[in-house]
Amino acid sequence: MFLIALLLAGLVMTFPLLGATRLVQADRVILWGVVLFALFVSGTQGFDLTNAIEGLRVRMIETIAEGDTGDGLIDLVALPVAPPG
Repeated sequence: MFLIALLLAGLVMTFPLLGATRLVQADRVILWGVVLFALFVSGTQGFDLTNAIEGLRVRMIETIAEGDTGDGLIDLVALPVAPPG
C-alpha cells in the first residue's frame, strides 16, 4: 500500500503548481511507479533482490572484519582523536 501511495503522491506532484513549474517529471514518476509495482507489489522479486543485496553486504563486512587483526582498526579509530604531540 505504501508504494501505491508513493506513486500517487508522485503523480499529484506533477500537476502544475505555479504555471508551467512542476516538482517532478511525469514520465519518471510513471516509470519508477511501474518498476516498483513490478518488483514489490506484483510479486516477491523485489524482496528477493533486497535480501540478496543485504546478504552480499553482510558477507563483505564479515570478510573485511575477519581479515583485520585489530591493529589497523584501532589506529583508524584512535589516531584521529589522539591528543597532538
